[in-house]
Amino acid sequence: MAKDNIKKLLFTGVNLAISICLGLLVPRVLGAELYGQFTYITSLGVFFFQMVLLSFNNAFIYHHSLEIEGKSTINFFYLRIISILVCVFAVLTFVILQLEYFKDLIYPDIADDSFIVLGGIFASLTFFQLRLFDVFDAHKKVVHSEVIRVLTRFGLVIIISYLVVSQSPFSLHRYYMVSIFFALLSIVVGLKTVGIQFSLPSVLQSSRLLRSFWNYSRPLIYVLIISASYSFLGRYLLQFDGGSKEQGFYNFAYTVATMPVVFISSLVMLFSSDLVTALKNNKKQLASNTFLNFIVISLAVQLFALGLIVLLMERVVLVIVGAEFGPAIPVIYILSVFSTFHVFGVIATAVFNSAGENLIYAKLNISNLVAGVCVMIIYSVIYGFTAISLSLVVTGLYVIRSSIIFYKCLGLLQMRVIQLYFLLGGLFSLAICIILVADYFGGDDIYKALIFSLLYVSVALSLWRLRRQLTSLVIN
Repeated sequence: MAKDNIKKLLFTGVNLAISICLGLLVPRVLGAELYGQFTYITSLGVFFFQMVLLSFNNAFIYHHSLEIEGKSTINFFYLRIISILVCVFAVLTFVILQLEYFKDLIYPDIADDSFIVLGGIFASLTFFQLRLFDVFDAHKKVVHSEVIRVLTRFGLVIIISYLVVSQSPFSLHRYYMVSIFFALLSIVVGLKTVGIQFSLPSVLQSSRLLRSFWNYSRPLIYVLIISASYSFLGRYLLQFDGGSKEQGFYNFAYTVATMPVVFISSLVMLFSSDLVTALKNNKKQLASNTFLNFIVISLAVQLFALGLIVLLMERVVLVIVGAEFGPAIPVIYILSVFSTFHVFGVIATAVFNSAGENLIYAKLNISNLVAGVCVMIIYSVIYGFTAISLSLVVTGLYVIRSSIIFYKCLGLLQMRVIQLYFLLGGLFSLAICIILVADYFGGDDIYKALIFSLLYVSVALSLWRLRRQLTSLVIN
C-alpha cells in the first residue's frame, strides 16, 4: 500500500474512534425523538446535494488525475460549483418554510422551524467541508486534511462529553450551534493552512470543464437520481409512517452499523486516484493488485467491526446510550449485514468510475434501484414502515444489488473470479469461527471482545505475511 494510503488509514482510524464516541453520546443527550428529527433533517440535506451534485465529485477525481485544464483551475471550478449548490439549497429551504403545505409534506412530524433552518445550515457546511477535503485528498494532502478533521471533531466530542458529565441541559438547538461552529472552523482553517492553489478559469475554460464534467457524469445521471431517491425514500417513508422516534432508532442503528464503511469510504479517494492512473496506462495487473490490497484491508476492518458489534452491542446500547434505544439493537444486527455488503458496493463503484465505464455501471444499477423504489412504496402503502421492517427491506435489496455490481466489476480487472470468491468466503468463515470461539470461551462480554480482538489480529497479521502467495492465486 502506498505511503499516503497508510497515513490516511491511521488518521481515519482516529476518526473512527471519534465517530463511535459521537454515535453513542449524541443519541444519549438528545433522546430518540430529537435524534430522529436531527438525522432526518440532515439526511434530507444529503439527499438534495446528492441529486444536484450530478456525480461531479467523481468527475473531479478523474479530471484532476489527468490534469485537464490544470489542477489549480479545476480546484477553483469545482469549489465554485459547490458554492452555487449551497446557495440554491438555502433559497429552496427559505421558500419551503413559507409554504405550510410543502413544509408539512417534506418535514413530517417536525414542528419547530428553527430545527429546519439550523439543520439546513449544518448540512450545507458539512457538504462544503467534504467537497473541500476532496480537493485536499486529490493533492495528496492527507496529513493536513485529516489533522483538521480530527481536531475539530475531537473538540465537538470534548464539549458534548462535558455536557453529559455535568448533566447540563442539552437541546437540539445547542447541538446544532456547536456542530455548525466546528464545521465552519474546519473550513476556515483548511483554506488558511493547506497550501492548495486556485486559479480563476476563463469563461472558455469554465465552459470546457463544465461540458467535460457533464459528459463524464451524464451516463450516471439517471442512476444517480434513482439511487439518491432510493437512499432517502426509506427514511422519508419511515418518518411519515413511524414518526421521529422510529427514525431515531433506525438512524442510530444505521450510524453504528455503517461506521466501518465510513472509515473505508474515506480511503476510496486515494484508491480511485491510483486505480485511474493504472488503468489509464493499461497496467491491468497493477490495477488488480491495487484492487485486491484495498478489498482485503477493507474487509478485514469490516469483519473486525462486525465481531465487536455481535459481542458487545447489546451491553453498549443499554449501559452507555440508554434503555430508550433498546429497540434499536435488533436493527443494528440486521444493518450490520447491509454494512458488510456495502463494502463490496463501494469498491465496485470506485472500479467502474476509475475505468470510466459509467454507462455500464448505470445500466447495472438502474433496474435494481427502480425495483427497490417500487418495493419500498408498496410495502409502505400496505404495512407501513418501522425501524426493523425498513432495515430488513434495505438490507435484502442491497445484498442483491451489490452482489451483481461486484461480480461485473471484476471483468474490468485481471482477476480469477472463482478463486477470489473462495478467498473472500474463507475470510468470512475464519472471522465467524473467531467470533464463535470468543463467544464460547469469553464469559463476560468484555472478555469475549478481548479474546476476539487478540485472535483476530493474530490471524490477520499471519495472513498479511502470506499476501504475495494469496495474490498469485487470484490475479492472472
